[in-house]
Amino acid sequence: MTTSSTAHLAQVLLGVRAGHLAHHRVRLLQTGRTLLPQAQAWFAKTDNAEL
Repeated sequence: MTTSSTAHLAQVLLGVRAGHLAHHRVRLLQTGRTLLPQAQAWFAKTDNAEL
């Protein structure tokens, strides 16, 4: 293996990992968007129940 092919391989691996992380972050954001209103509604309910 030459150094250039090793460097290329490392770049590819880093790119794949970065892509996975970005995809994971997007999924987290989407789940957060759906969960947030539910959580806010639940907090509003518990706040009203305590008052």
